[in-house]
This record gives sequence, structure tokens and C-alpha cells, in this order.
Amino acid sequence: MVSRKDEAAERKRCGQYNCAQSVACTYADIAGVDDNVIGAATSAFGTGMGTMTGTCGALVGAGVVLGMVINDRVAARAAMKRVMVGFEKWSHSVPRTERYWQRKAVAQLRWMCCRCGGAA
Repeated sequence: MVSRKDEAAERKRCGQYNCAQSVACTYADIAGVDDNVIGAATSAFGTGMGTMTGTCGALVGAGVVLGMVINDRVAARAAMKRVMVGFEKWSHSVPRTERYWQRKAVAQLRWMCCRCGGAA
């Protein structure tokens, strides 16, 4: 059985979804929403907020799902803060550090080397 983490990564790797969509669509069933609806709602958040490489699109997708599942503004914001703090500890990327950019360059090279459905 494929984990949700691996499913989200595969959606992104194959180029079918942006970062926010890959996370949000993977958890759409938990949020009680159709993949197409949540995919459309998160379509503008690839490459960070509006392609400005700000907040990671995957985090935006997670925030959308959290908000829909929790359905309470205060509790959802607290849960999202925990996600952001955990992400910051893991990646050292909020704010953007040299380590983040090094990791991003390595990840981009890995993405370019992977093949999915015959596409580079």
C-alpha cells in the first residue's frame, strides 16, 4: 500500500499537479471534497504563493485541507502553525536560507532525472 506522502510526491513528480494540488488532492477524501474541486481551489499556489517562491505550495495545500477538516478558524490556524514550525525545523527554510536553496537545487536535479510516463 502506498503512503499518502508517497502518493502526493508521485502526483507532483509526474507533473500532473502543482505542489499545493498534490497535497490537497491526496487528502481530498479526508476533507470530504472532490479532487477536482480542491485541485481547482489550490491551482494558483504552485511554486509557492502565486509562483513567487514564498510559502511552499505544499504547505498551502496542507493548510487548505486542515481548514476544511477542522472547520474552526482559531483551531485551524493553531494546527497550521504547528505544521509550519515542524516544516521549519525539518527544512531550515523559513526564512529561506542557503541550506534551503542548496536542497532545492538538488531536488530539482532529481526531478529532472526522474521519468514518469515517458516524460523527463
